[in-house]
Amino acid sequence: MGKMTEPTGLCFPWAAQNSGKDDVVVHGMVMHPMTRKRFAHAWIERGDTVLDWQTRDHVTPWKKSSFYETVKPTKMVRYSPWEAKVMCLRHGHSGPWGRREQPTIKEVRDSLRKLESRRKR
Repeated sequence: MGKMTEPTGLCFPWAAQNSGKDDVVVHGMVMHPMTRKRFAHAWIERGDTVLDWQTRDHVTPWKKSSFYETVKPTKMVRYSPWEAKVMCLRHGHSGPWGRREQPTIKEVRDSLRKLESRRKR
């Protein structure tokens, strides 16, 4: 089992900034394996692995099944990397965001156009 540090909130920007094209950014409630307290958390799912800022020295992936068994996530909301970036822009922070706040396809496209135009400047 990986060592889990106390929650700091840095998992949300880390997940949004470090997700790759085919990854899934996940926000949910997890249970600290030692204290048994639940807290809001964000991580990246990449196939059958989980990348988690607060565990495994920040870079060593978990097997997805082990992560789920250890921290028992609930109330999960999944975002594509682009959706996560749109939500960051929309809300001015990296999360967590509410379930009803997921962007529409049009909002994702509009935000992508804005990002591309900023890059060209």
